[in-house]
Amino acid sequence: MASLRSTTTVPANSSKSSTGDFTSALYAFLNALPKLTLARLYNTPASCLAIFRLLPLIGRHLVLNMIWSEDPIRKSEVELWADINRPECKTQLDDSLTKLFRLNIIEESFTSSSDRHNTQATLILNRSFQQNFRRALTGGGNHCSFGVPCNTSPKSVVPIDELDRYGTEKWETILHYMVGSRLPTKPSHNILTLLGQSGLMTSTDPRSLHSLKITSKGFGFLLEDVNTQLWDILLQYLKMTESHGLDIVDVLACLFMLGSLELGQEYSFSNWTSTQTQVLQDLVDYGLVLVTAPDRFYPTRLATTLTSTAPPLVSAERLQEEHGFLVLETNYRIYAYTRYLYQDFRTAAEYDSTLQYSKKLGIVLWEHAGLRKFFMSVMVMRLMMLMVLERVCCVKKGVHVPVAFRGTTRARARAGDELGPLERAAWEFGNCM
Repeated sequence: MASLRSTTTVPANSSKSSTGDFTSALYAFLNALPKLTLARLYNTPASCLAIFRLLPLIGRHLVLNMIWSEDPIRKSEVELWADINRPECKTQLDDSLTKLFRLNIIEESFTSSSDRHNTQATLILNRSFQQNFRRALTGGGNHCSFGVPCNTSPKSVVPIDELDRYGTEKWETILHYMVGSRLPTKPSHNILTLLGQSGLMTSTDPRSLHSLKITSKGFGFLLEDVNTQLWDILLQYLKMTESHGLDIVDVLACLFMLGSLELGQEYSFSNWTSTQTQVLQDLVDYGLVLVTAPDRFYPTRLATTLTSTAPPLVSAERLQEEHGFLVLETNYRIYAYTRYLYQDFRTAAEYDSTLQYSKKLGIVLWEHAGLRKFFMSVMVMRLMMLMVLERVCCVKKGVHVPVAFRGTTRARARAGDELGPLERAAWEFGNCM
């Protein structure tokens, strides 16, 4: 048996995984798969590595401590790796073991000693998972589970910033469509079908996909981080492909493989299965891959960060957006979808007055009274910037003010008035465009 006395002790305060909230939904999906399906999934090293990354911190410690052991380990000895005298540590260890049992990564068995009343529990890693996870760590085998890199000529290399721009535009086309922005390019028919079937949008005409409107579930989706959004969409995609008769293991293995590829490297898919090739073509619509030839593609940052904590989009160099929305939170801060913080609201009364004023302007898209937050169209920023200019200029005689905006703020405009929260946000929004 491998030595266990030198193993790393599980940290006490490690109940939260370092991965994001998207792991909960993905774990629930994997947990619902039959054991036979999981066993087939564990035949690919990339899938083993991806699922390992999704485990909670204690779960990852347990797997790493057992990966090189060929013999079963007594459960009582495993419990020594954590400070089980502290209730929270014991709870975290039990929760992690439960997840590992349900995913069939660790198998538990019971052995009887000479004393029939003294039954000992032993733990061992699933052999298929163990062998292929070892291959993932050491690079052994010829499984091509982590893609087949191409020898791309320097003149044909697609720069990473171009891949980022491509992935961002594709993904945000979907998000802008959901909030009703009028853009020249709409998502593909397959994406519209997925948005409708997932409940993120609903159709006012069951016979057409051109009359979709966002639902409350869709607004909640927009509040999530990009990685969680991606997996919400991909899990719905998995359900759709399974209902169409595609091999769920092939589809999952393809997604997990994409999450392990290198950004900026071109890969070949000439030897992929027909199912995986179809999945790759579908993922073009989501901005996860850029197909450069009939048998070659580049993964974008959206794909290479699927199973990691790295940001899927480069927020520092985001393209300037013509449309978007703002989120007003219960902490009296107003956020834009572009993730810029615009303004702190000083009081609850100011929050309420802002909401009422927004309703008068007719730009409130959705509100949640319990959470005290609402969405409003960012197109109002153009209006508000004009209002700001009017408030500055209307006290001067002879200055032309656009007729469309005179009635809205001229009555409120007085020399020396302080700008309201929306107007301050508009002013700051204009400065950062």
